[in-house]
Amino acid sequence: MPKGSLSCEAGRVGSRRPEGGESARCAFTLIELLVVIAIIAILASLLLPALAKAKDKANTASCSNNLRQLILATLMYEDDQKVLPTGYPVAPLPWEIIWYRTLPTYLGRRASTTVQTNKIFICPASPAGGYWGFLTYAQNWEINQGRKDMSLRDIQQPARTIMFGETQGYDAG
Repeated sequence: MPKGSLSCEAGRVGSRRPEGGESARCAFTLIELLVVIAIIAILASLLLPALAKAKDKANTASCSNNLRQLILATLMYEDDQKVLPTGYPVAPLPWEIIWYRTLPTYLGRRASTTVQTNKIFICPASPAGGYWGFLTYAQNWEINQGRKDMSLRDIQQPARTIMFGETQGYDAG
């Protein structure tokens, strides 16, 4: 390399400084840097809505899976006990027999009032966890209307009957 020349190979500035009137362009200008940042910002703004849609789809799939798990747990409970879990106990039935207290053992978790051990009762799309903070689903109160002896055989139109649904309010029976 001749004396006084500047090397800018592989994006690196050479160790020599230009002498006299020589100048070499080896770095980005401020305008070029701002243009690159603007292009990255535009690409990110195009990508973020797609990521939000993908997150919503994942939450929807997770909530649907939770409902499926609740229905399967209910079917296993009914198969073992020969009755459906109670949707909303009326006096003199105790609150311990309500569906969200009896199904956790069929979901592979233990029931607890202090620690949430079963995320199946909470839809990921509901960050607050519903009315009580641990439940975003409700069982159809019309299924057994507080009766302790109702089984699947007693449902007149099972294909048209909703067993569980999502709720944000007070166990919307």
